[in-house]
Amino acid sequence: DGGPAAADVPRLCRMVRTVEQLLHVWALLGGVRVDALKQRPYGGAAAAAAATAAPWECGSCGATNHPCVIYGPDSAANSLCRQCFEPRGGKDKGAAHGPRGTVPRAFRRLARKTQVHPLATNDHVHNRLTHSLEVSCVGRTLGIRAGERLQALGHLPEGAGATDLGDIVQSACLAHDIGNPPFGHTGERAIRAWFHERGQRYLDLLTPEQQSDLIYFEGNAQGFRILTKSEYHQYDDGMRLTYATLATFLKYPWLSSRAAEGGLKPGKYSTFLSEADAFQEVCAATGLRELAPGRHCRHPLAYLMEAADDFCYAIIDLEDGLEMDLLHWDEVYALLQPALPDNNEVRRLVHSELRDGRKAALLRGKIIERFIEAGVEAFVANHEPLLAGNMAGDLLHHCEPAVYDVVENAKQLARGKVFEHPRKIELEIGAFEVMGALLDGLIEASLSHARGTTRNYRHERIINWCTRCATALSLTPLPHWLRRL
Repeated sequence: DGGPAAADVPRLCRMVRTVEQLLHVWALLGGVRVDALKQRPYGGAAAAAAATAAPWECGSCGATNHPCVIYGPDSAANSLCRQCFEPRGGKDKGAAHGPRGTVPRAFRRLARKTQVHPLATNDHVHNRLTHSLEVSCVGRTLGIRAGERLQALGHLPEGAGATDLGDIVQSACLAHDIGNPPFGHTGERAIRAWFHERGQRYLDLLTPEQQSDLIYFEGNAQGFRILTKSEYHQYDDGMRLTYATLATFLKYPWLSSRAAEGGLKPGKYSTFLSEADAFQEVCAATGLRELAPGRHCRHPLAYLMEAADDFCYAIIDLEDGLEMDLLHWDEVYALLQPALPDNNEVRRLVHSELRDGRKAALLRGKIIERFIEAGVEAFVANHEPLLAGNMAGDLLHHCEPAVYDVVENAKQLARGKVFEHPRKIELEIGAFEVMGALLDGLIEASLSHARGTTRNYRHERIINWCTRCATALSLTPLPHWLRRL
């Protein structure tokens, strides 16, 4: 009808934000590059109206920009130009990259990685992809609610809002399992065992620090490598996420060489030696205090990411147990009851004729809501030690006793009856053989290809499968220690 008037542009921009939220869901389902869509002029009639409208001023840098390239929640007063909202390099501002986290192949591959039971035939059973999506939803809510409480108390810096915290935690939650190998934690153990046994000859020529990356192989560190090196811009900052997102991802902010020293989680770490420079850069940019040589404190928002993960898998492991007839409804309900509201709705649901798995799924929202409330309360109550980097334990240990007991008891029940099922044990035994065969072929083929001595047809097929862009074409670009292998 001739296009909108200039006065309608702010309303249209708010509508575009709603559309972007829908595109987030689309991205989760189909891997759409929503972050790229944000950077384009809106186009069409809106752009034509913008051309005749009075210019707006960026709330950050003061630059005068076209309305169609300004991103803001309500009005010109708190709108940002594209350059301020999507900074170059993606790491010098606090903006998170939730949609970008759903795009890489490493994220989509989580659909074929086990959460608890490998190769489950029941499509109601969780995998790492569905788990990561659920954790991201809980993490975003935790971040926003904690941000709202802190903002009301005047603890957030100027220019930061509650949704900023939610965006950052959501992005880290989406990526929190992205480094998991096939077969999950069993795959980690299989890789470690291979280097202790058949791969020992490769370790003999490495430094102790380099060896620890392999004999203590850890999915969290592999995830940091994917985010900062191997996805998108390979060996050129990887996915180029924000410092805040990467710091929140660092659940165990120290190198593999420190993993054997114990601490909060013995044997756990978040960075390989090969990503040490990126790790130090993130720690310096976000102020992660060094508690001991090579060991840094966590980013405060990392506790929210961890809590979201704990809350989700404590419940979904029980749901999966019910779906696979490994658990009985009575024992699950008795465990969850202390955290459930005592009202008629819950009582009717508990005593309904619905199948057990459906009951648990319907109660999940009420349980998670209680968990979120407890997590936010614990985070706000401990904001000073969190900022100082000296809070003892994880956030769950600071939650109210009823919530802590339900989560811990759920984990114990899952370990005793779900994790020890014979079918799971059989597949875990097979995982060692599968991972061993893969490592035998991949490492031997890669080294022979790098030396230019590939004569084995099997090695040639492996290299063709991996694609040449992932393997050095000669010894020249390899580190000196690797050439000796």
